[in-house]
Amino acid sequence: EFTVSITTVCVFEKLKTLSEEEKIEFITLPNPPKNLEIENRFSNSFQVKWDAISELCSSQKYKLMIQSENINYSNTYEISGDRRTFNFSKLPDIVGTGEVYNVGVVYIVQPIGSEKEVESEQVSGQFLTKPLPPTNFKVVEDGTKISFNKSATPNVSYYKLRCKSGEEGSKADEYYIQPTDYNVDPIIYTIPQAFIEGTLYRINIYAVVDKTDLNLELVESKELHEKIIWNETGFAIYSEENEATE
Repeated sequence: EFTVSITTVCVFEKLKTLSEEEKIEFITLPNPPKNLEIENRFSNSFQVKWDAISELCSSQKYKLMIQSENINYSNTYEISGDRRTFNFSKLPDIVGTGEVYNVGVVYIVQPIGSEKEVESEQVSGQFLTKPLPPTNFKVVEDGTKISFNKSATPNVSYYKLRCKSGEEGSKADEYYIQPTDYNVDPIIYTIPQAFIEGTLYRINIYAVVDKTDLNLELVESKELHEKIIWNETGFAIYSEENEATE
């Protein structure tokens, strides 16, 4: 905190007079936080972290703001000035999954000897929660196709299906399923590859939210996982009973 005093001086010949003193008090802004980034994320929560320089002051704290226009959600939090991370938890269920949130962090200090608080400039970032996974994997239509229920997340961009043979050294094949191509739920899908009879295959299906137009990374849900085996009648769900009979 600084005080500036201004006085007008009038000199006439050998006479000098001074005006009344005018004082102006002002406080310089503290250094803002920097390097705001996401540390981990889930469907209805995510944690951010940042770097900051502590100021010599009577008290310090952070104010954090979170907002998503798409779902009409906003909230504000205050935490102690020695913190460098914060977990935004209990975000809206379903509609808040796979959603973009705008986050702002402000550093607030009270200088020594001052009764006023002053805020730094705001550091901002956009972060994306995970979508909910698809559910209820099944083998359908006489064992020739698989099905799964769509994710409950409203804005899934597409589904990624990974199919990997249990044979040693095999590589996973990936397929992308557009939800707009399937107006019904569950999605019934034919995996477009040749299968070897008696071979175990591991299937992982992910819901994906693509917000790369906002310079955000692709975010996948937790996987829907199942093991299937191809036999003379088509697919069958692989179980421990299958292992016991081999």
